[in-house]
Amino acid sequence: MRPLRPAEIAELLADEVSAHLATVDESGYPHVTPVRFVWDGDCFRLTDVADRPHLRRMRSDPRVGFVVHREVGARSGGRQVSREIRVTGEARLTDDVDGSWTSRIREKYARRSGDDGHCEETADRVLVTITPSRFCAVAVG
Repeated sequence: MRPLRPAEIAELLADEVSAHLATVDESGYPHVTPVRFVWDGDCFRLTDVADRPHLRRMRSDPRVGFVVHREVGARSGGRQVSREIRVTGEARLTDDVDGSWTSRIREKYARRSGDDGHCEETADRVLVTITPSRFCAVAVG
């Protein structure tokens, strides 16, 4: 394992891979949800419709884990090589009033899905801002 170089971090954060968001339920158990996101240089941003269970859990307990992971190849013997960003922090929930964050996220992932990134459904979406308190970026394998 080695630390990722700044260019590798930037490439992984700009890639169209989904992240995995871990939230804590009322019994203290983790729940992991795949999410799409953008990185603004300081925080992770994601949006979703207001009634999603992971949003309810973050309203009750804002502590989260967040992982961005991409397999980048294999070594001889079949051992996978990956790049990972592992974050812990607190989530802040606000309204995505004008839909601008939702549009940015859809534009990022439009390259992979083949659509134009245009989003009609921006109303009533919640913006989740995750400010990392711990940020670990490593190459594994």
